[in-house]
Amino acid sequence: MAAKFWTNWLFTDSSTYLGFFIYALFVFSTFSIAGSEASIFFIYLISLWRFIRKKGLGFKHWLIWPVIIYMNLTVLSGYLNGYPGIDHLFSAQTNWRLLLPFVLAIAVLEVEQQKLIRFLFVPLLLVSTYGIIQYFTGADWLRSTERRLTTLYYTATDGTQFFHGKGNFTHHLTYGGYLLLLFPLFSLLSTVKNLSTRWRWFYGLGSVVMLAGAISSLGRSIWLGILMVFWIFLFRISKILGIVTLIIGLVLSGWIFQQVLSGDTKNWQVIDNALVQRLTSALDVTANKDRLLMWNAGIQGIQDHLMLGIGYGNDENVMDIYRIPIAEKNNHRFMNDASAGVHNIYLQTWLNYGVIGFISYLGIVFGLLLTCILSLRRVESSSWEGSIFWGVIAGISGFMVAGVFENNFRDGEVQIAFLMLMGLVLHQVYRLRN
Repeated sequence: MAAKFWTNWLFTDSSTYLGFFIYALFVFSTFSIAGSEASIFFIYLISLWRFIRKKGLGFKHWLIWPVIIYMNLTVLSGYLNGYPGIDHLFSAQTNWRLLLPFVLAIAVLEVEQQKLIRFLFVPLLLVSTYGIIQYFTGADWLRSTERRLTTLYYTATDGTQFFHGKGNFTHHLTYGGYLLLLFPLFSLLSTVKNLSTRWRWFYGLGSVVMLAGAISSLGRSIWLGILMVFWIFLFRISKILGIVTLIIGLVLSGWIFQQVLSGDTKNWQVIDNALVQRLTSALDVTANKDRLLMWNAGIQGIQDHLMLGIGYGNDENVMDIYRIPIAEKNNHRFMNDASAGVHNIYLQTWLNYGVIGFISYLGIVFGLLLTCILSLRRVESSSWEGSIFWGVIAGISGFMVAGVFENNFRDGEVQIAFLMLMGLVLHQVYRLRN
């Protein structure tokens, strides 16, 4: 019986099981990194078997080259600079999933695309709602009292408490970063002409809930990413409106920056509200001193390891050389140890993997944006494909802005969301070509 089952599975039902694990990946991505990685493993396995049977392994696209270069450098940079005591192959454990988009590009043919999106929409809506509830209550229904991960952020003068929204995730920036990538997609799917009125309303209202969830994370980098998303939305509506808004935003940002440098923000009236408190903290140089000094340490590390970087996982062993003198000079105690990185994905990538690793990372994110922009020439803006392209442009742009203040591409759950979007884009490109 066992032999018959495996024979049927291998030779008859591979498409069915491939579809199952694709659905599983989109559902698991909202609450389980282990479930997501297990799904990716089986998607790889089944796709490899289909390749052996000459059904095609993945989609050939030029984006594969920056991905391959990045994957190799994450391992080689550590070996080439010769720091002892680190298992440099461990970096492969964090990057093996980067090939997923090229496999998904073809594998998604085995499922109904709109149904797949709905499989993501429902649990994402639930997770967003959960995070909003956490913001007001600090609830952590999935863990015992001793293992609660909710974090109190602010207590108002009347005793009302406000917490970081985290959903099912262990960190508020993971939760916020995940929603930042995905809520623009559903916002723009609500504008697809061919969809039923019911689903357009579902996606529209759902994206509002997701946006509220992202805001409830209280991640200031997430909020900046959201501003970028809305600018992309405006640019989609009208290029002139987008340009005017950009100019106004730059002027306003310059004025605020001048106020911050002069210290005038200390005299600004502060409302007794968690959101306002979090926002005004971004305008306090003292409150952001830790991150600024981490950037300083990262830049010094890059200057000494310009070409090869220090290698994956070497921050804890290497970066105290730069952090300790900086801390002593500025009379500062870092809030996190060196293993936490420098809280900037661009500096972090260059620091760990050198200049070529940095360029290859930029090749991935900018290459994805370029692919979307070029593909828009072949579709209507309000079509299903056009909305996916615009949604990914907005989400990735917000992600890139947020990355100035966090190591978001290293975050497993956020990275999987990034790769899922990339896979959806390559799938649309594949369909357009064929």
